[in-house]
Amino acid sequence: RQRRQLIRDTWANQKSTNPKICSLSTFLKQYSQGIDRGAGSCELVFAFVMAAGDDETSPSEISGSSDAKLTTLPPDWTSHKDPRNPYRMERDDMVYLNIQQSTPNECKAFTWLKFASRYLPNHQIDYVGRMDDTSIVDPNGFVGFIRHNLHPYPYNQKVYGGHYADLSTCTAPPEICKKALGVGDQSKFYMKDSFYFMSMDLAEIITDNDHHQQQQEGEQQQEQNATTTTNSFTPPSRTGYEDIDVGLHIQSATCCIKTISLPVWAHYDDLHHDKLFMTKWNEVAERQ
Repeated sequence: RQRRQLIRDTWANQKSTNPKICSLSTFLKQYSQGIDRGAGSCELVFAFVMAAGDDETSPSEISGSSDAKLTTLPPDWTSHKDPRNPYRMERDDMVYLNIQQSTPNECKAFTWLKFASRYLPNHQIDYVGRMDDTSIVDPNGFVGFIRHNLHPYPYNQKVYGGHYADLSTCTAPPEICKKALGVGDQSKFYMKDSFYFMSMDLAEIITDNDHHQQQQEGEQQQEQNATTTTNSFTPPSRTGYEDIDVGLHIQSATCCIKTISLPVWAHYDDLHHDKLFMTKWNEVAERQ
């Protein structure tokens, strides 16, 4: 919670002079009031995403054709007015996913992408991303990047962006990098989990299949040397590294991906300590 508050007080400060950054709830309120893009609405929408389901009854991931409810009430919702409840002030800028609180990061990421691709395009949100809380966005720089590089729907098909990584720059253990990313003509890439984003069509494609079922069916087909094809894709085996898994799913699901590199002056990462975070933010704030 301390890091979330630090983010609220810095680059995601909605009381600052930059009205182009706002929480998801604020944006949806603007949308319901008929404020369209270019008329004062925010352009960079953020939310803190939490796995908030029950570890015994909730799924570890929601994907494919599952009719499970994607969001849930925050923990201790019944006492949200109690000043002792640590979640009482966090409802407006948070999304509580209906998955196990102990779920791995990759399951949380795919469920978030599922939620975003199912609900947010109806509100003129054209891209969805994921960023570490150890990162800082340069508000003016990033909004400028959006305006000059990210086209709105329907001109934004198959877009995947962030900080590019391949076998030579992979940060996972070497054996995982080599097995997942390969070499030569069959080599793969991914965008690092410090910040990656994609157009909504890609988010929908990679979360529209039940991973566990499709993976099992894919392995059975390989064993039987099956040659038949289907309309859905077989997700690759997961590595346990969220950013690599997302990148591999995208490249397995479709071709002709348009990649966009995030400029270094728009986003800063690996700011694990609060003091380092604030030092970098003070440098960024001077440029605003």
